[in-house]
Amino acid sequence: MIPLSGATPESDEKLRQRFRCVRIAAYLILVVAFAGQMLARKWFRTAPPGDRGFPIMAFLVSMGFFVFACCLYARVKGRSAWFGLLGLLSLIGCLVLLYMKKSCHRCGTMAKDSADECPRCSAPM
Repeated sequence: MIPLSGATPESDEKLRQRFRCVRIAAYLILVVAFAGQMLARKWFRTAPPGDRGFPIMAFLVSMGFFVFACCLYARVKGRSAWFGLLGLLSLIGCLVLLYMKKSCHRCGTMAKDSADECPRCSAPM
């Protein structure tokens, strides 16, 4: 195990709690944004040809929220927020993020997605 200066059980618990809150927020935003995309697609199909501006704007806004949530989720997994651009692929990109390995925020060690602690420095993941 690597000794880290400033790493205390209290700071680890705060970090673990922060990861949990951000992960829940990302899930909620993903669900709402995906529902918004589905509604916008339905409105687009049922709108008259000259009145499709609102459904297009609603789709773009919900897509922006979807990408934002994917960026949050990538950061929680210890990856760059640029991986959030996989959200542009909608559910396919979300699945890629879901199965991506976690990376430790302190030492960069890769671990399984089910890992709660880093195998190298025992930091919360």
